[in-house]
Amino acid sequence: MPQPRTALTGQHTVCVDEPWYRAFFRGDWQRGAAAAITPQSGEGQARFIAEALELAPGATVLDTVCGNGRHSVALASMGFDVTGADLSEVQIESAREAAADAGVAARFLVSDMRELSFESEFDAAFNVFTSFGYFEDQEEDRRALRAFRRALKPGGRFFIDYINFIGILPHFQQRSWQRMGERDLFLQEHRWDLLDGAIRDTWILREGGDERTYDSFVRMYTPYELRRELEAAGFRVTKALGGWDGSELRMTSIRLMLAAEAV
Repeated sequence: MPQPRTALTGQHTVCVDEPWYRAFFRGDWQRGAAAAITPQSGEGQARFIAEALELAPGATVLDTVCGNGRHSVALASMGFDVTGADLSEVQIESAREAAADAGVAARFLVSDMRELSFESEFDAAFNVFTSFGYFEDQEEDRRALRAFRRALKPGGRFFIDYINFIGILPHFQQRSWQRMGERDLFLQEHRWDLLDGAIRDTWILREGGDERTYDSFVRMYTPYELRRELEAAGFRVTKALGGWDGSELRMTSIRLMLAAEAV
């Protein structure tokens, strides 16, 4: 697992001694995501997901790594029976609040994507916003895919939205700034780990006089590799897309989207 990070926060030093994805998706990420992602984008993407999954009216749907629930809430408002799962207690609480505000009955639970307890319960499932590939041991990614497959009924459909690293290669930058509010900035330091086939990032949040540091790790799958992993987990890939506009998957596509069927 990643080494613990030591972050300077004002006059205080904080040591994060846990898997990166537990520390990362808490308060700072939550505030940043809320500023960058609008409910309207979630609604449009939810319609796209529903079409990609060919959802029948009232279908049972599992949102794996649901984050703040923007897609789950939008799908529930369309009449689907939605369950969202995420490891972050902070994100799940936000998702529950969003569902209550929208007056929909989506269900949310705290769960590691590798340890979903469902067995043949859902007509469809999805994983979007590059919410996969977080584990340095690739077998853990495979555990997650098998858990997604177990959750589906025979013939159930699955949709995954991922980074197409072939498409982002020409645009790769070692450093970039991202604003997270009127005064807050994220400095992202990117390192392409060629031996592990992953992008390792260091995120430095500068907020007034404070600075907090986080690490992240995302394995980069080629389209062929991701298809192969899905097939090994019990899926048959039926469609490949390159973006939320429904475009065909190409080498230059920034997104890698695969629709699959549980076999």
